[in-house]
Amino acid sequence: MIILTGVNGFIGNNLYKKIKRIYKKKILLIEDFKINNNLCKYDDKIIDFRDCDFLKLSKNRIEAIFHLGAITDTTFSDSKIINFQNTEFSINLYESVKNTECKFIYASSASVYGKNLNSIEEPINEKPINLYSYSKLNFDNYIRETTNNFKDNNKVFGLRYFNVYGPGEDKKGKMASVIFHFYNQIVNEQKIKLFIGSDGFENGEQKRDFIYVDDVVNVTLDMFVKNYQSGIFNLGTGEATTFNRVANIIIENIKYKNEIKIEYIDFPDNLLKGYQSYTKANLSNFIKNGLSYKFYNIEEGINSYLEVLKK
Repeated sequence: MIILTGVNGFIGNNLYKKIKRIYKKKILLIEDFKINNNLCKYDDKIIDFRDCDFLKLSKNRIEAIFHLGAITDTTFSDSKIINFQNTEFSINLYESVKNTECKFIYASSASVYGKNLNSIEEPINEKPINLYSYSKLNFDNYIRETTNNFKDNNKVFGLRYFNVYGPGEDKKGKMASVIFHFYNQIVNEQKIKLFIGSDGFENGEQKRDFIYVDDVVNVTLDMFVKNYQSGIFNLGTGEATTFNRVANIIIENIKYKNEIKIEYIDFPDNLLKGYQSYTKANLSNFIKNGLSYKFYNIEEGINSYLEVLKK
């Protein structure tokens, strides 16, 4: 049996579809029924995470847990709720299988680096700047301590997703990628809105490591099917792209008859303090672990995604 949390989310839903295409395995789905009150229909059993019987889980033969479910809103402000869902539930889920042969593959986040430009997966570089990133780092540190920094367990993989984009992210609402938002701004307003400069970057020159969802799903699934050394690994392309460049790639692809303007706007008051102006995955540990993957470059990924959005 395989367990997947967060199936109704962006990455989780894409991962679920790929697992169903490739494997004929029973999957237990765990979701948040309160947040996702319009759940899609699935062929597999789905339960609310609040009803998860951890003792019962520990007695089942579970091949892998893909733990992607979490509150992902970087502006979420209730520390008690986010700690319960993102950290405590993760700990209980891991504890239920840590002494078994089950592989535990979970979503960490590049947000744990905060405004630090160095993204090597070491505590000295981890400087969270919002409750979401704290909740992710708290679980990372629990795994580190429990596994003696992965020396006592070779079946745990934390993947620090960078800025994921691609089909299905409309489920994320305001947390969807800028590619999704820029496209819709063009369709509805014939212009793109970028933030003014921040953290020493000029208007629209902030940079992010954008990674296509197909790449994320493939690497996440690789953790299950291949024999890699356990650890926490950055999952990005290793390239940082400015928002200006992303906007211009989209404009060039759409080729509207009327000119599409770029407008620079102020940051919302609740966003600037917890905003990452630069992200770029350092892939040295990823590569050292034997992981080898050719990612979509930014033009390939955006153009592939736009073909889906246009439909």
